Amino acid sequence: MRGKNRGIGPVWQGRTKDSEEQGHPEAQPEQIAKVSGVDRYSHLRALSSFYTTSAWVILCVTACLFFFGLYLLTSSGDWMTGLLLMGGALIVGLLNLGLCLIFSEVIILFVNMADDLNEINNKLS
Repeated sequence: MRGKNRGIGPVWQGRTKDSEEQGHPEAQPEQIAKVSGVDRYSHLRALSSFYTTSAWVILCVTACLFFFGLYLLTSSGDWMTGLLLMGGALIVGLLNLGLCLIFSEVIILFVNMADDLNEINNKLS
């Protein structure tokens, strides 16, 4: 459906209702797209930050469990528990660390792709 978009509001035509009522000059479509782009994807950026923070917390917990397993291995006679704790902490901790960092980067990738597509769309319009 090319041509005039009748169902989309005045925002797509480069102005808002508030600017018309107050007598302000019309806003540029690029400015509207930049403002709406920041508001539109802020929750995804926050989710990505949450995953990154979770990855660092997981790394700290993994290191603590590994050193506790090392302590059990060296100081007490319970070497099997120490080995299991060290191995389990490394395997599970590093797997979770990797997954959290991957999720974070994939979210940022999609946000950047959406921003780029919006920019291309605005240039073509």
